[in-house]
Amino acid sequence: MFRLNLGQLNKRYNVGQKLIGTIISQLPDKNDEEKVAGLLVSIVENQVKGLVPKKELPLQEFIRVFYKVGKEVDVEIISITNKGLKFKLI
Repeated sequence: MFRLNLGQLNKRYNVGQKLIGTIISQLPDKNDEEKVAGLLVSIVENQVKGLVPKKELPLQEFIRVFYKVGKEVDVEIISITNKGLKFKLI
């Protein structure tokens, strides 16, 4: 499994920091393919990616309509781990 350099992420980004990113994937829910389990968001032109987890998403009915691949979204960093950034939509 690929691990990011946590030190570099912590130098460049902070929890609470607000960014603009682009949705690059809607991750399907393992239990229900009609639902979305998370959004993969790219910031800094595909150099850094982060996840908007299911608990941070709006109602499922709105995700496929308003959060399509290629759409720019405002996000806030909620955690930084060696797996990457976690966001919430703002």
